[in-house]
Formats: sequence, C-alpha cells, structure tokens
Amino acid sequence: MNTFDLQPMTEKHFPAVLLLNKEWEHVTSPLDEESLLALWNQAAYRKIAVAEDAVVAFLIALREGQSYASPNYQWFEKHFQNFGEKPSSGAFLYIDRIVVSGAHQGSGIAQEFYQDIIADAREQGLEQVVCEIDFEPPNLRSSKFHDRFGFKEIGRQWVCDGKKQVSLRSKRVSGMSS
Repeated sequence: MNTFDLQPMTEKHFPAVLLLNKEWEHVTSPLDEESLLALWNQAAYRKIAVAEDAVVAFLIALREGQSYASPNYQWFEKHFQNFGEKPSSGAFLYIDRIVVSGAHQGSGIAQEFYQDIIADAREQGLEQVVCEIDFEPPNLRSSKFHDRFGFKEIGRQWVCDGKKQVSLRSKRVSGMSS
C-alpha cells in the first residue's frame, strides 16, 4: 500500500509539478513555469502529495473573482449565482487541475485531496466546490469518481475550438453534510 502526505505546494516544487502536468497534459492543459507561477499566485488551495520523498500528485484550486483566463473557470464566474434551486452568494472553490502520477493512480491520493479540499471549503464558509470533467470524448473514470463525491452536472460547454465538451459540475458544501 502506498503512503503519502499532503503538503502545501511551494515554488521549490514547481519542477516536479511541471513534470507531472506534462505526463497528463492530454487530459488537463499545458503548463510552463510562468503560467504555473501565475496560477499559483491566484490559487486559494495548492497542495502536493509526497510519497517516498517525491512529489507524486498535486491539486490547484481558485476562489471566485480571479482574473484566470480558463474558459471553464470563466463559465463558473459567469454562472455562479445560478447554482442549485436557490440563489447563491457565488462563493466557490474551482478545482483547476488535479494530477496524480501514473505510478500512483488508484492509491487513494485523489480521494484524500477531495476530502481535504471539501473540508477546506467548508472551513472557509464557501457554498460549493466546482470543477469540469471531459464529457466528449468521455472520461468515464473521472465521471464515476466525481459522482461518488456528489458532484452534480450544472452545465456543459464546448472548448478547445469545439474539439472537446466538458461537463461543469458543482458540489454544495456549506450548510449540509456529505
């Protein structure tokens, strides 16, 4: 069984984070040092998972109100007050990317990250944690994972010049237990 620790991400972790992102760029998006620094500076949640003294995963998330140019983040910025059955204050935590090395897939790291970020959002008094997953072409593993955590689809949009459709999802975290 793999053991790992979640730790705050610092700039010294950037080389390892960039290598991990490169491994999974086909399902996330490209990231270079400059864009990672800009993302890191805007992030409200930025952690790594360390196993055997190596960075094996990371998760970066942003609060609402940032100047992040991601079309998915911008969708949430535009629509955040219309979530659910009643109006929202719009307080959310957007999971921009979670990457787990191929060698550590299935080890429970993603689950640990999600438990941690949901707890963090609750502590901050946020209403929801939001994300997107690939719908077309489908990412069934990610869809099942997010379903287990109670993320509900609230919209879809085409991205990457119409080459990919994403399912935009939300999990309410304030005022309720999960």
